[in-house]
Amino acid sequence: MKQQFRYFSFQCLLALFLIVNLAPVFGQDSQHQLQIKIMEPKDKTDVVERPTIHGTVSDTQAKVWLIVHPLKGSTYWVQPAISVDAKGKWQAMPYIGSGVQGVGEQFEIIAIANPKKELSEGDKLTAEPRADVKHLITVTRR
Repeated sequence: MKQQFRYFSFQCLLALFLIVNLAPVFGQDSQHQLQIKIMEPKDKTDVVERPTIHGTVSDTQAKVWLIVHPLKGSTYWVQPAISVDAKGKWQAMPYIGSGVQGVGEQFEIIAIANPKKELSEGDKLTAEPRADVKHLITVTRR
């Protein structure tokens, strides 16, 4: 009986050790989860034709792209490639309409990290590209 109790105690300690030490490896540890965020401009603001977009990404090695989608249309426009600095900060100047085209209209600006398919500047897509993560804002072109 004493030996069974020791064996049971050992199993409990082993299980506790494994749970404590392996949970971060198999669980969703939010500190290590890829995140992307558009910091400026804020959602639902007015922007010029070539606004400066500031953002952050949690992995400095992530491939970051901006996609612009006019809400009146069905095309998703891939913007110029973005460089991420050593602190995970990035900025870009997307095209929101062209000239007077798009003035007063709403657009989605979508920041994505690590797209599932290769993208190139100027690509016209029929759907939002799949990626590891995204952050979306809606703006109005002035």
